[in-house]
Amino acid sequence: MLSSHESGYPKEHPQFWQYAFDKFNLNPSRCLFIDDSEVILAASKKAGVGYQLGISNPDSQKPHIDFNDFPAITDYQLLSSALLLL
Repeated sequence: MLSSHESGYPKEHPQFWQYAFDKFNLNPSRCLFIDDSEVILAASKKAGVGYQLGISNPDSQKPHIDFNDFPAITDYQLLSSALLLL
């Protein structure tokens, strides 16, 4: 996990992504980024992240978010549970 505070840049800024790629020695084209904001998902795509996924229910006390430009799931824990089965 990485916070924008640690990198010194907001997630919308290209330097945030470069910091993340360098810090974790990532190949961005093989990465999946999950977020509740289409603006941030678009920034990750522009930076070269290979896969984006929206989370449409980041706060169970608020209504679900509709995504127009990216696929979305309601609970990222479903994704992690599925990965554990592999």
